[in-house]
Amino acid sequence: MNKIVVVLLFIVMAGSLVGCAINQKSINDQEPVAGDQLYIAAHYKEKLAAMKLAEVAAMPYFHSPFIVVAEDEAGRQSAVIFHDDETTKSVQLPVTYESITRMVQQRGFDLSSEASRWNLHLFEINHKLYWEFEDGQEKLILDTAGQEVADPFHQDELNGTSS
Repeated sequence: MNKIVVVLLFIVMAGSLVGCAINQKSINDQEPVAGDQLYIAAHYKEKLAAMKLAEVAAMPYFHSPFIVVAEDEAGRQSAVIFHDDETTKSVQLPVTYESITRMVQQRGFDLSSEASRWNLHLFEINHKLYWEFEDGQEKLILDTAGQEVADPFHQDELNGTSS
């Protein structure tokens, strides 16, 4: 009787392992779901060209808005914000993208590879723009002037103002 139980238990375990392997393969073969894709505004390059701006760095994220750092012919940089309702606004940046990347590196973060530069984002929080760099270990948040910010969601409260 014990031998039969052991054999049946072994068959059930082997069947479970085969089932897990088949199930894992089907998961890996699936197309990514919509939430896995970055939001990039349609025809944004043409819209930048119409504004006489050249792309410096695109900042796609998983949802709207899509933000592009762009510069005009004089080298002045702006954040061009493309919302999913097709509205666009441009915000002059007081500090260039290149200067922000240097500031992030000076604080000890690695931006030497293309992959690590993807960890630098420009976000709109409470109608203000903030730079964020997160490498999985640490996070750094800067305002557009390059000043470190503790909590951009409550920045007005920390400054004694409200919006």
